[in-house]
Amino acid sequence: MLRFCLPVMLAAASFAQKPPEPSENAPAEVDAALRTRVNQFFQFEVGGKFHLAEQLVVEDQKDYFVASSKPTYASFEIKDIKYSDNFTKAIVLVTVSRMVAAEGFLGQKIPSVVPSRWKLENGQWCWYRDPADLRASPFGALPPPPGMPPPGMPPSLGSVPAPGVPAPGVPAPGVPAPGAAATTASSGPSRPPAIPSVVTSLGVKADKPAVVLKAGVPSSDQVTIVNPQPRALTVSLVKANTPGLSVKLDRPDLRPGGKVVVSIESSGKQEPPGQPVTISVRVQQTNQVIPIKVSFEPPAK
Repeated sequence: MLRFCLPVMLAAASFAQKPPEPSENAPAEVDAALRTRVNQFFQFEVGGKFHLAEQLVVEDQKDYFVASSKPTYASFEIKDIKYSDNFTKAIVLVTVSRMVAAEGFLGQKIPSVVPSRWKLENGQWCWYRDPADLRASPFGALPPPPGMPPPGMPPSLGSVPAPGVPAPGVPAPGVPAPGAAATTASSGPSRPPAIPSVVTSLGVKADKPAVVLKAGVPSSDQVTIVNPQPRALTVSLVKANTPGLSVKLDRPDLRPGGKVVVSIESSGKQEPPGQPVTISVRVQQTNQVIPIKVSFEPPAK
């Protein structure tokens, strides 16, 4: 239960750090437009249509939204809206019910309040995330983890330790952490190190992030999803609704250390979209979503 409550507490605390200034009632047309977009966004999430919800995200955060873990809401209802910046930004509180994978609550729908940020972009209300929200806690802003860049800065290759080199802040094997008492052979058998939570929740990977198919002729490609974790997982597809494009998983079970294959095939009979489309593989146990971009190029003459 603690694992479920903690993210909710942190999310609520992040928005409570800087409460919005009380705002007057928004113009009726502004309020109606925002409520319509919020209802669309959360209805897509309830239905698992995250590729459609992505269309309601600000342009510069679409990749972040696609790669982030997705919720499993069963229902929702707008509870309150606080406007700011002359009715161009808003914090919307939505009451949701969700299935919780916690002992004693399996199969039960638990209600909670989810805050979300919205702002006008090109005349449309769009969902966005303030980088400060990601590091907020009930005790103030949290510093970035060792070796990680500040919010808004992409991780660099230089931040990834080389094989055999401990991460920043992590002592080398056999070297006690600062302030820790030294251990001897008389202390008993050593325990294997715990698997970091970041590895167990984000370890599933694709062998490539994108494929390129031929336009106007039949073509296909495959993406392999690998599970380096010591536990079995279940995966499913979140397909893009693109005529003439077929996407299949060879099986839904992802065994420990195993892999599944995503087959992507175009019939070549439909006019391809002008922009790349995104299909996703979702990990049921962690809600991790692995995006795969599919683009088309003209056939060779």
